[in-house]
Amino acid sequence: MLWLITGTGDMMIQEDTARLMEKIQKEATKGVSHLEMTSKMIPHVIEECADCGKPNGFDIAIIEDCCPKYSIPGLVGCDFTIPARGRSMINRRFPEKTIKDGDIIGCKRWSSRTHVRWGEVYVLSTTGGITVKQILPSEQEGYIKCVPFNEDEGFQPFELPVDEIYDWAIVVGVVSLSMWA
Repeated sequence: MLWLITGTGDMMIQEDTARLMEKIQKEATKGVSHLEMTSKMIPHVIEECADCGKPNGFDIAIIEDCCPKYSIPGLVGCDFTIPARGRSMINRRFPEKTIKDGDIIGCKRWSSRTHVRWGEVYVLSTTGGITVKQILPSEQEGYIKCVPFNEDEGFQPFELPVDEIYDWAIVVGVVSLSMWA
């Protein structure tokens, strides 16, 4: 009360501050385990490292420790990150699911080849390099359909032979960077 009248002293009683901070922390971490709250160093695979890893895909780049590591608070459940390239994954129907050029994509390695989460976005290490696309079943045996979100700019779905995929990772999050200066 003294602060309101004179402008001196504490604005809030210390007890109130502690309760407020506890409430903020609980709200911010709702549904997140304690282990997930602690940021870990995540390998950031640059395309040159992933390409060096052929035919083992992302693993070799991570294992050989030839890529930088970052801690990204809030980006949980990923094994590595990779920079996005190009405009094919701009999603005008669902802008919150857009992946822009320069974004950081959080990836979880996907080792199962018998269970694919159809309709999800994957990062694939292929004979032609790295690609990020939504994956759908193909009508052709031994293929998957890779679908870009940005068909408005002429990006078209394509069929990809499964035997040309070295490694799979499912996208678990995207960190957008916007440079202002």
